[in-house]
Amino acid sequence: RAHLWGDDPRPELLTHIGHEVVPSMRSIDTQILAFDRPESLDWIASGPERPKEEDEMGGGEEPRRRGDVLEDLRSTVDLSQRLGPRLRQIVGEYEPRAEYPKTSFGRHLESVAAMLEAGFDSRVYSVYHRSFDMHTDAYEQRVQAPLEFNGAIGAFLKDIEGTSADRDTLVLAHTEFGRRLKENSAGGADHGAATLTFFLGANVKGGLHGLTPDMTDLDENGNLKP
Repeated sequence: RAHLWGDDPRPELLTHIGHEVVPSMRSIDTQILAFDRPESLDWIASGPERPKEEDEMGGGEEPRRRGDVLEDLRSTVDLSQRLGPRLRQIVGEYEPRAEYPKTSFGRHLESVAAMLEAGFDSRVYSVYHRSFDMHTDAYEQRVQAPLEFNGAIGAFLKDIEGTSADRDTLVLAHTEFGRRLKENSAGGADHGAATLTFFLGANVKGGLHGLTPDMTDLDENGNLKP
Protein backbone atom coordinates (compact mmCIF):
# COMPACT_ATOMS: atom_id res chain seq x y z
CA ARG A 1 0.00 0.00 0.00
CA ALA A 2 3.04 2.29 0.28
CA HIS A 3 2.74 3.39 -3.35
CA LEU A 4 -0.87 4.48 -2.71
CA TRP A 5 -0.52 6.65 0.39
CA GLY A 6 3.10 6.74 1.44
CA ASP A 7 4.43 5.39 4.69
CA ASP A 8 1.34 6.07 6.80
CA PRO A 9 1.36 3.14 9.27
CA ARG A 10 -2.19 3.49 10.64
CA PRO A 11 -4.09 0.18 10.45
CA GLU A 12 -7.41 1.97 9.92
CA LEU A 13 -6.42 2.92 6.36
CA LEU A 14 -7.61 -0.61 5.51
CA THR A 15 -10.84 -1.64 7.26
CA HIS A 16 -12.60 -4.99 7.14
CA ILE A 17 -16.06 -5.26 8.66
CA GLY A 18 -17.16 -8.81 9.35
CA HIS A 19 -16.41 -11.91 11.36
CA GLU A 20 -13.76 -13.37 9.06
CA VAL A 21 -11.02 -11.35 7.34
CA VAL A 22 -10.98 -12.20 3.64
CA PRO A 23 -7.73 -13.32 1.95
CA SER A 24 -7.49 -10.13 -0.13
CA MET A 25 -7.12 -8.10 3.09
CA ARG A 26 -4.47 -10.27 4.73
CA SER A 27 -0.80 -9.32 4.77
CA ILE A 28 2.32 -10.45 6.58
CA ASP A 29 3.61 -6.89 6.96
CA THR A 30 0.54 -4.61 7.01
CA GLN A 31 -1.91 -4.26 9.88
CA ILE A 32 -5.57 -3.55 9.23
CA LEU A 33 -8.56 -2.56 11.33
CA ALA A 34 -11.09 -5.42 11.54
CA PHE A 35 -14.29 -5.73 13.55
CA ASP A 36 -17.76 -7.24 13.27
CA ARG A 37 -19.55 -4.60 15.33
CA PRO A 38 -17.98 -1.51 16.93
CA GLU A 39 -18.97 -2.94 20.31
CA SER A 40 -16.60 -5.85 19.71
CA LEU A 41 -13.68 -3.43 20.06
CA ASP A 42 -14.86 -2.68 23.62
CA TRP A 43 -14.29 -6.32 24.54
CA ILE A 44 -10.67 -6.07 23.43
CA ALA A 45 -10.12 -2.74 25.14
CA SER A 46 -11.63 -3.92 28.41
CA GLY A 47 -9.06 -6.70 28.87
CA PRO A 48 -5.87 -6.44 30.92
CA GLU A 49 -3.94 -3.22 30.39
CA ARG A 50 -0.75 -4.86 29.17
CA PRO A 51 1.11 -7.99 30.23
CA LYS A 52 3.91 -6.99 32.63
CA GLU A 53 6.24 -9.88 31.88
CA GLU A 54 6.92 -11.87 28.77
CA ASP A 55 6.79 -15.00 30.94
CA GLU A 56 3.02 -14.58 31.12
CA MET A 57 2.96 -16.06 27.63
CA GLY A 58 4.13 -19.38 29.08
CA GLY A 59 7.15 -21.52 28.32
CA GLY A 60 8.22 -23.32 25.20
CA GLU A 61 8.40 -20.23 22.99
CA GLU A 62 11.48 -18.42 21.78
CA PRO A 63 11.87 -15.03 23.53
CA ARG A 64 11.72 -13.15 20.24
CA ARG A 65 8.47 -14.82 19.29
CA ARG A 66 6.94 -14.09 22.69
CA GLY A 67 7.91 -10.48 22.21
CA ASP A 68 6.29 -10.38 18.78
CA VAL A 69 3.05 -11.79 20.15
CA LEU A 70 3.06 -9.32 23.03
CA GLU A 71 3.63 -6.44 20.65
CA ASP A 72 0.68 -7.59 18.52
CA LEU A 73 -1.51 -7.73 21.62
CA ARG A 74 -0.42 -4.28 22.71
CA SER A 75 -1.06 -2.88 19.27
CA THR A 76 -4.55 -4.41 19.20
CA VAL A 77 -5.45 -3.00 22.62
CA ASP A 78 -4.10 0.42 21.67
CA LEU A 79 -6.08 0.40 18.42
CA SER A 80 -9.33 -0.60 20.12
CA GLN A 81 -8.91 2.03 22.83
CA ARG A 82 -8.15 4.73 20.27
CA LEU A 83 -10.91 3.96 17.75
CA GLY A 84 -13.57 1.98 19.64
CA PRO A 85 -15.48 4.94 21.15
CA ARG A 86 -15.38 6.90 17.89
CA LEU A 87 -16.63 4.00 15.78
CA ARG A 88 -19.37 3.20 18.27
CA GLN A 89 -20.60 6.78 18.01
CA ILE A 90 -20.32 6.95 14.21
CA VAL A 91 -22.28 3.75 13.62
CA GLY A 92 -24.68 4.16 16.53
CA GLU A 93 -25.82 7.66 15.57
CA TYR A 94 -26.01 7.11 11.82
CA GLU A 95 -29.37 7.63 10.11
CA PRO A 96 -29.36 5.90 6.70
CA ARG A 97 -31.24 7.31 3.72
CA ALA A 98 -32.17 3.83 2.50
CA GLU A 99 -33.51 0.68 4.09
CA TYR A 100 -30.85 -2.02 4.36
CA PRO A 101 -31.72 -5.74 4.48
CA LYS A 102 -31.69 -7.17 8.00
CA THR A 103 -28.67 -9.34 7.28
CA SER A 104 -25.07 -9.17 8.43
CA PHE A 105 -24.04 -8.12 4.91
CA GLY A 106 -26.57 -5.28 4.97
CA ARG A 107 -25.49 -4.21 8.45
CA HIS A 108 -21.84 -4.17 7.45
CA LEU A 109 -22.52 -2.02 4.37
CA GLU A 110 -24.55 0.37 6.50
CA SER A 111 -21.53 0.69 8.79
CA VAL A 112 -19.36 1.52 5.78
CA ALA A 113 -21.81 4.25 4.72
CA ALA A 114 -21.74 5.67 8.24
CA MET A 115 -17.95 5.76 8.28
CA LEU A 116 -17.83 7.39 4.84
CA GLU A 117 -20.20 10.14 5.92
CA ALA A 118 -18.21 10.74 9.09
CA GLY A 119 -14.99 11.17 7.11
CA PHE A 120 -13.31 8.18 8.71
CA ASP A 121 -9.70 7.76 7.61
CA SER A 122 -10.00 4.41 5.83
CA ARG A 123 -9.16 4.31 2.11
CA VAL A 124 -10.35 0.74 1.54
CA TYR A 125 -13.36 -0.96 3.13
CA SER A 126 -13.92 -4.69 2.86
CA VAL A 127 -17.09 -6.65 3.62
CA TYR A 128 -17.87 -10.30 3.04
CA HIS A 129 -21.09 -11.83 1.78
CA ARG A 130 -21.97 -15.32 2.87
CA SER A 131 -21.24 -18.30 0.67
CA PHE A 132 -22.60 -18.53 -2.86
CA ASP A 133 -22.28 -22.30 -2.69
CA MET A 134 -23.55 -23.58 -6.02
CA HIS A 135 -22.63 -27.26 -5.69
CA THR A 136 -26.32 -28.17 -5.66
CA ASP A 137 -29.48 -26.70 -7.14
CA ALA A 138 -30.74 -25.59 -3.70
CA TYR A 139 -33.02 -22.56 -3.84
CA GLU A 140 -31.19 -20.69 -1.09
CA GLN A 141 -27.91 -20.62 -2.97
CA ARG A 142 -29.35 -20.17 -6.46
CA VAL A 143 -31.84 -17.40 -5.70
CA GLN A 144 -31.76 -16.13 -2.13
CA ALA A 145 -28.05 -15.30 -1.88
CA PRO A 146 -27.98 -13.16 -5.06
CA LEU A 147 -31.17 -11.37 -3.94
CA GLU A 148 -29.62 -10.55 -0.58
CA PHE A 149 -26.46 -9.31 -2.27
CA ASN A 150 -28.43 -7.16 -4.70
CA GLY A 151 -30.64 -5.66 -1.98
CA ALA A 152 -27.76 -4.66 0.26
CA ILE A 153 -25.59 -3.21 -2.52
CA GLY A 154 -28.59 -1.32 -3.90
CA ALA A 155 -29.36 0.14 -0.48
CA PHE A 156 -25.74 1.20 -0.01
CA LEU A 157 -25.56 2.99 -3.37
CA LYS A 158 -28.88 4.72 -2.71
CA ASP A 159 -27.74 5.68 0.76
CA ILE A 160 -24.58 7.47 -0.39
CA GLU A 161 -26.16 8.98 -3.52
CA GLY A 162 -25.76 12.75 -3.54
CA THR A 163 -23.40 12.80 -0.57
CA SER A 164 -19.79 13.97 -0.54
CA ALA A 165 -18.70 10.32 -0.70
CA ASP A 166 -20.80 9.48 -3.76
CA ARG A 167 -18.35 10.36 -6.54
CA ASP A 168 -15.32 9.25 -4.53
CA THR A 169 -16.56 5.71 -3.86
CA LEU A 170 -15.95 2.72 -6.11
CA VAL A 171 -17.55 -0.60 -5.21
CA LEU A 172 -15.66 -3.67 -6.40
CA ALA A 173 -17.42 -7.01 -6.02
CA HIS A 174 -15.54 -10.18 -6.80
CA THR A 175 -15.53 -13.87 -5.95
CA GLU A 176 -12.72 -16.22 -5.01
CA PHE A 177 -13.34 -18.33 -8.11
CA GLY A 178 -15.85 -18.94 -10.87
CA ARG A 179 -18.03 -21.97 -11.44
CA ARG A 180 -17.51 -24.91 -13.77
CA LEU A 181 -19.47 -24.79 -17.00
CA LYS A 182 -20.71 -28.39 -16.87
CA GLU A 183 -23.46 -29.23 -14.38
CA ASN A 184 -22.52 -31.80 -11.72
CA SER A 185 -24.57 -34.82 -10.59
CA ALA A 186 -26.33 -32.76 -7.90
CA GLY A 187 -27.67 -30.25 -10.41
CA GLY A 188 -25.15 -27.59 -9.42
CA ALA A 189 -21.76 -26.36 -10.58
CA ASP A 190 -18.40 -27.12 -9.01
CA HIS A 191 -15.46 -24.74 -8.53
CA GLY A 192 -14.20 -23.21 -11.74
CA ALA A 193 -11.57 -20.73 -12.82
CA ALA A 194 -12.70 -17.66 -14.78
CA THR A 195 -15.18 -15.35 -13.10
CA LEU A 196 -16.48 -11.82 -13.42
CA THR A 197 -16.08 -8.67 -11.36
CA PHE A 198 -18.65 -5.95 -10.76
CA PHE A 199 -17.69 -2.28 -10.51
CA LEU A 200 -20.38 0.09 -9.26
CA GLY A 201 -20.38 3.79 -8.52
CA ALA A 202 -21.15 7.25 -9.85
CA ASN A 203 -17.97 7.39 -11.93
CA VAL A 204 -18.30 3.95 -13.50
CA LYS A 205 -18.93 3.74 -17.23
CA GLY A 206 -21.64 1.10 -17.28
CA GLY A 207 -21.73 -1.88 -19.58
CA LEU A 208 -19.88 -5.10 -20.27
CA HIS A 209 -16.12 -4.75 -20.60
CA GLY A 210 -13.56 -7.36 -21.55
CA LEU A 211 -13.59 -10.34 -23.87
CA THR A 212 -16.59 -12.65 -24.03
CA PRO A 213 -15.64 -16.08 -22.61
CA ASP A 214 -15.27 -18.80 -25.23
CA MET A 215 -17.43 -21.72 -24.11
CA THR A 216 -15.81 -24.01 -26.67
CA ASP A 217 -12.24 -23.39 -25.50
CA LEU A 218 -12.02 -24.77 -21.97
CA ASP A 219 -9.02 -25.71 -19.85
CA GLU A 220 -8.06 -29.30 -18.94
CA ASN A 221 -10.60 -29.30 -16.06
CA GLY A 222 -13.51 -28.13 -18.19
CA ASN A 223 -13.37 -24.57 -16.87
CA LEU A 224 -13.67 -21.25 -18.64
CA LYS A 225 -10.22 -19.74 -19.07
CA PRO A 226 -9.46 -16.46 -17.24
